[in-house]
Amino acid sequence: MSIGDTLLFYENLKATATKKSHKKLYSRFVKIFRNLKARNFDKTEIQKIASKIQILQLQSEGMEASFHRKKLSEFTKFLNKEFSLVTEGHYTSMGIIYGMLFGVSLGLPIGTAFGSYGTSMGLSMGIAMGMAIGVAFGAAKDAQAKKENRVLS
Repeated sequence: MSIGDTLLFYENLKATATKKSHKKLYSRFVKIFRNLKARNFDKTEIQKIASKIQILQLQSEGMEASFHRKKLSEFTKFLNKEFSLVTEGHYTSMGIIYGMLFGVSLGLPIGTAFGSYGTSMGLSMGIAMGMAIGVAFGAAKDAQAKKENRVLS
């Protein structure tokens, strides 16, 4: 199973899909495989990708979109782990998540210092500030990854 064969498979799935969500899912696969095809990998790296495609059974006919959604997640994790490749907005998404966690952990103690109404105010302000910091940090990391040509766009 080569990258080109899998690309054709997902282009065909995208062309025959009727639901908008399915087309979007298959488009993400097409973007990733086009980007992988355009990159200069050596033979061993290409073999790693091909074996992962085969292990994940990406070209399985008649599978539901939920199957492909799970496989997309597994495949992007594999690309991140093996080749340090990330999807667009990866670090921004992670920054939002960690920012919210950080914001709650800071907002709760600050809010409780101001009484019962302060708790909700502290939580909401903490989450908002944490998200803002997370987005800024994530965007900076995404820009760095793009400079290093590690983004699958």
